[in-house]
Amino acid sequence: MLSLKRLVILTALSLLCIPAMDAVQPKAEVRSMWIATVWQIDWPQSAGTSTSVANSQKQQMSTIIRDMATGNYNALYFQVRPNCDAFYKSKYEPWSNYLTGSRGAAPAYDPLAYVVEQCHANEMECHAWVNPMRFSTGSNYTTPNDNDMKNRGWLLKHGNTTIMNPGIPEVRQRIVDVCRDIIENYDVDGIVFDDYFYPSNIPTNSSAGDYNLWKKSGTPNFADWRRENVNKVIKQVYDMIQQVKPYVKFGVSPRGIAGTSQKVADKYGVPRCTSGSDSQYDQIFCDPLAWLQAGSVDYISPQIYWARGYSAGDFSILCPWWANVADKFNRHFYTSHSLEYFKDSQKTSREKNFAGMAAQVRINRDVTKNNAPGAIFYSYSCIKDKKENSKSYFDYLGENVFSTKALTPAISWKNAPAQGKVQNLRLTRIQLSWDKVDNVRYAVYALPARTAHEARNLKAEYLVAHLYNNKVNLTASQIKGEIAVTIVDRYGNEYAPQWLDDVSDVEKIETEDLAMTITIADGQVFFNQKMDLVEVYDTQGKLVADGKNCESINLRNFSGIAFVKMTYNGLVKTVKSLVE
Repeated sequence: MLSLKRLVILTALSLLCIPAMDAVQPKAEVRSMWIATVWQIDWPQSAGTSTSVANSQKQQMSTIIRDMATGNYNALYFQVRPNCDAFYKSKYEPWSNYLTGSRGAAPAYDPLAYVVEQCHANEMECHAWVNPMRFSTGSNYTTPNDNDMKNRGWLLKHGNTTIMNPGIPEVRQRIVDVCRDIIENYDVDGIVFDDYFYPSNIPTNSSAGDYNLWKKSGTPNFADWRRENVNKVIKQVYDMIQQVKPYVKFGVSPRGIAGTSQKVADKYGVPRCTSGSDSQYDQIFCDPLAWLQAGSVDYISPQIYWARGYSAGDFSILCPWWANVADKFNRHFYTSHSLEYFKDSQKTSREKNFAGMAAQVRINRDVTKNNAPGAIFYSYSCIKDKKENSKSYFDYLGENVFSTKALTPAISWKNAPAQGKVQNLRLTRIQLSWDKVDNVRYAVYALPARTAHEARNLKAEYLVAHLYNNKVNLTASQIKGEIAVTIVDRYGNEYAPQWLDDVSDVEKIETEDLAMTITIADGQVFFNQKMDLVEVYDTQGKLVADGKNCESINLRNFSGIAFVKMTYNGLVKTVKSLVE
């Protein structure tokens, strides 16, 4: 049998052709979608407790993940707590009625466990999307958990909206405990909050349900007290994550406009936002600038849902403003984009075609100052069946702005345990594998043959896999090039590459008459160009294998090979003593 061996035949003439890229793509960029479960917006399409419903839900989710993975997305934001309920086995809250049809009824499987497993198998992060406070938008829930919160006086109502009252310390702790329960029991990559805080336009007078609680606090200003309650929730969750699993990313997706008040802008030392009106500071009582200044989030993902040039909220103005603010406080900024027009043509304030969405991605990349761009799209159901000129949304963006894979940006300001190189890197037939390292990911690169073995050459266009496991199957064309594997820790930091050539048997032979790369891996011989004819002879001069118009030939069942004769464009080359 043939042992692993590589021979590289070099000349001044290079036959290597590198496919042209649409554009230079960032090597690190969040590419994600919001998968909303509230009101079954994106998933699931059916509810129930039976195994057949569970299998149907799994198939629906697998389709979502497959579409995203094919489009070179690298993260999924999965809503696991829409209304103080759960899409996972919770210590504190009932199973969601959107999942099983009846609040509190148990499903036949654990959705979050399934989504984490499938995301990681498809090279994507899984972020648990938690609505921190919303309890109900009209329904009167009556499970034992719900009645317990009512009896404790933990709920605050305005209009049809009921929330957990963040002015109560025990409520804030419950929100922390819910998030702790998730990260302790599931291998999620992040926790993310959305923009539901206090009920919109809840009054700041004695008619408010939390008026007496505010009066007892001794805080002079009712609105400031509410904003500080939200700030405390954000900080307590962040601090808990740093204690339990500091690599789990924590972010918030607030409304898309903030800081339009000069007073607020001056308070944080940032330029005043000049597009639109800040509806969150005094309507739902949240202050994203406070979280950034306090360092109590890893990233901010404002919902900049409007189109470029829209007068009441111009994406072209808002996106650079948020990028500058996040950079000032050394935090990441990932835009949340809206796909709603493709589902509802009445949403005329949104971008109206795929090209507009691609343009927003480019703007975000252009204005990001810390090499950490990000795009999170709301939401999957808007575009799952949509096409423009026979192209799906995923195909269009894949061809124009997501044409290469990407890592997620590193949370570089945290202290992460140092990692070295992968060990025992090996290629068996087409499977590349290495020794497993606990709680890390890996990046696999396939570079053109004869590329220098330098970390700076590990560009986005050469990234072929971003893995949670320690093996991957390579294509024949990838095997012909220079293969490298790096460790990427859960914070996103990438470490020194291990090159396959550096740990395997490599021999280089120079000739002036033909340029060719031959790779032999576990008895399979690969050529970097398609050969007109390949003939393989044994030590007795007997032809033992041949192939026409081939890029590879299988010699796994032969031994004692003396030479290989190759014909390419009329030129004939014989490589003697291919295997000693």
